[in-house]
Amino acid sequence: MGKSFTEHMLSKGHYLVGIDLIENYKMSSDFQSQLLEFNIDIRKQDQITKFIDVIQNAAIEISGLIHFAAINPKLSQLEYSYNLIEQKNEEIYQALQVGTLGAFSMISSIEHLMTENCSVVLIGSDLSFVAPNQELYCECEMLGFKHGAKCKVKPLYYSIDKASTVALTKYLSTYFAAKNKNIRVNCICIGPVQNDMNPKFIEKLSTTIPLRRLAKVGEYNDTFEFMLINSSDYQTGSIVTIDGGKTII
Repeated sequence: MGKSFTEHMLSKGHYLVGIDLIENYKMSSDFQSQLLEFNIDIRKQDQITKFIDVIQNAAIEISGLIHFAAINPKLSQLEYSYNLIEQKNEEIYQALQVGTLGAFSMISSIEHLMTENCSVVLIGSDLSFVAPNQELYCECEMLGFKHGAKCKVKPLYYSIDKASTVALTKYLSTYFAAKNKNIRVNCICIGPVQNDMNPKFIEKLSTTIPLRRLAKVGEYNDTFEFMLINSSDYQTGSIVTIDGGKTII
């Protein structure tokens, strides 16, 4: 989604600073003058500090920030018979370092560079509100096993991180308001996005969504943009859910 939204905003003429742990995406030469890319690990404060120094020396002011970073395992990466004792504290902390704590590290580091009307958008999930339906991840019937033999489990760390994102949104919205700054913080909680998934899993998951389908990769771009621009300048602390109706039933 980060790449899709970057392309969306560049096509609208916006100037962006992009951060990613992996090697940066190669954009069209038409947009190279609009995009400044950095390859850093937001879990490491020293790398964030170096990034901030570059931005500050270039006299760049931040008018908006959107945080996509998260650890969300693909279906193929889920474990079979994943017992609670196997879900380590280290996994939870690592997920928080990238997601909620990663967002906090970036926001606190760039606070002094934020413009008065800066907008911060955090990305939550349907799992910010509801528990994962673990039956969706069971492959026993498909593989011809007795239930319990080949059950995959969505790990706890993703739910904890996405629930924490909602709490961080609410805290930061009142924090900035108390400082008499027009810095807004909102959260968009998205539903499942179709991206290289097993067709049978898509079919199962779609039955749990009132609209009977998953979101497309670029389908959220207009909402993300709305939250980042002045059209939403009276909106802060909002938790906006766009999940095809998944969390209403």
